[in-house]
Amino acid sequence: MSIYTRILALSCLALLSLCGRASAQGTIVVASCGDSLAYIVGQANRNVAIDINGIQCTAASVSASITGFPGTQTTGTPISVTTGGVTGTLPSGTEVVATNVGTTNAAYCKLGASATTSDQYISPNGGWFAFTVGAATQLTCITSTSTTTVNMVGGSGLPTGTGGGGGGSGSGSSSITSWGGGVLGAMANYGTSPGAVLVPGVNAFVTNVNTNGQATMVNSSPVVIASNQSAVPVSLAAVATGGSSTTGNIAANNTTAVVVKASAGTLYGVQVYGIGSAPAYLKIYNATSATCGSGTPVKRLMIPSAATAANGAGSNITFGTSGVAFGTGITYCITTGIADNDTTAPAAATFLVNVDWL
Repeated sequence: MSIYTRILALSCLALLSLCGRASAQGTIVVASCGDSLAYIVGQANRNVAIDINGIQCTAASVSASITGFPGTQTTGTPISVTTGGVTGTLPSGTEVVATNVGTTNAAYCKLGASATTSDQYISPNGGWFAFTVGAATQLTCITSTSTTTVNMVGGSGLPTGTGGGGGGSGSGSSSITSWGGGVLGAMANYGTSPGAVLVPGVNAFVTNVNTNGQATMVNSSPVVIASNQSAVPVSLAAVATGGSSTTGNIAANNTTAVVVKASAGTLYGVQVYGIGSAPAYLKIYNATSATCGSGTPVKRLMIPSAATAANGAGSNITFGTSGVAFGTGITYCITTGIADNDTTAPAAATFLVNVDWL
């Protein structure tokens, strides 16, 4: 046998050996595990199947069971929670359910010896949270305000329940006494249209109106005039109270000053009349008292002379709606001379003076 014949024979034997192995244990690529062609027809041995991602397919059955909480229940000592944080010892069990049984304030809890208000929030009125204990032996809870109580129950399994914290029972109603860590105000009627409704306590700065009378700008509610309204119509109404006061006198035959108001005030008008053949002069001072013929008057007004005593003469003088301010007081004198230092007394029963002031 030549060398070439031997090489050809050995090659055929090797090829037959590989083909036999492939037939006995082949590899099949399937679109996804569970597809057909898991066997080669005519072969008793199962072939290895892989999906198009190169993952080997395996036939198996899986079963699992989950038990409910608590299994064997243990109860811990309730934690009386404050704003300073209080630590309690965990009851035994792989799971511990912490329940906030307080009615008003939320609790913030964490496994270990410390907690802050950034930790697990547990709402009041039965809100709860299940902690997986691990190696922890303590639970610490804290409040953002006032106090509350947290109960602890230990056990194992999957905790189930309503969740508390005002969770619905199917009736659609709930009692919410806090929001965002703060206590809500008492419920009260608010509004009249379309109907009064109950709402939590409303900020007084929103609902309260200013009391009548003057107020500083910062304490007043602004009034906005529409852009197409060039003026605000205002009408005067007669009232039984308010307005200015009036003081009337018949000038006496002397130069004694008349005190209209012995404190700061406003002069709105003067009416003067006379029946004398010569004029007289009304001199008004910003003072609580005066000596006629001394000092400087604020106002000087002439009472005109009359052509005849039967007809008389007079003047009606107004100082507008703002009036004239007198920072000390309102006092006047009547003399028959025009000069400020004149002290000549008027004739008796000759001149009338009315002063409107506030």
